[in-house]
Amino acid sequence: SYIASGSHFSCPICQNGSFSREELLDHVNTRHANSTGLQLICPICIAMPWGDPNQKSEDILRHLNLRHRFDYNMFI
Repeated sequence: SYIASGSHFSCPICQNGSFSREELLDHVNTRHANSTGLQLICPICIAMPWGDPNQKSEDILRHLNLRHRFDYNMFI
């Protein structure tokens, strides 16, 4: 599988939590809705086999909402 089942991620903005993908999306959209334009590394992307731990997203909030709304494991 691409992301290990039960994977948990810290928020890239505040570093808090041990969130599932869905919980992370809820967290950033609730707690950090005004944090647009932050160039940060996506914790979900770096969990992927092709993930680059040094690659920053141009806008982490937008990136999470566009790229991680669906479950990669279910998509495959």
